[in-house]
Amino acid sequence: MNFPKCFAMVLIFSLVFGGITHPARALAQDEIKAFEVLPAKSINGTDYSDAILFTASQGFASALVTLSGAVSTTITVQCSYDGTNWYDPIDENGSSLGTVCSGITTSKFIQFPPVVAKYIRFKIVTAGAVTVTIDLMSVQ
Repeated sequence: MNFPKCFAMVLIFSLVFGGITHPARALAQDEIKAFEVLPAKSINGTDYSDAILFTASQGFASALVTLSGAVSTTITVQCSYDGTNWYDPIDENGSSLGTVCSGITTSKFIQFPPVVAKYIRFKIVTAGAVTVTIDLMSVQ
């Protein structure tokens, strides 16, 4: 085997098995930010979190959604450029991109793909009265 091929194989092996491309190892090198975006709030129907400046997510976001009771709850992310005008993100085919969870009835820790926007907010829709808390974690 000549030197360039050997060097390339060693480099690929070290990248793959050395942890550089492994997501869990890469995340350990970054700082994870966690903050409460919706303090315990009683919701019966539709409500929204406050606007969240969300400029850096590196493609990872998680939400700890805490429900006080077994009430069907759906949460989506809306996006905004200015923090005033809100949009439900869609792809080029018109399919929704903002779903965090749909119809949950117990507290969940949810990994979801964040939308790329300057501001986001959570839209919470419940089938009855329930207290909801949302904590957001992202890699920044």
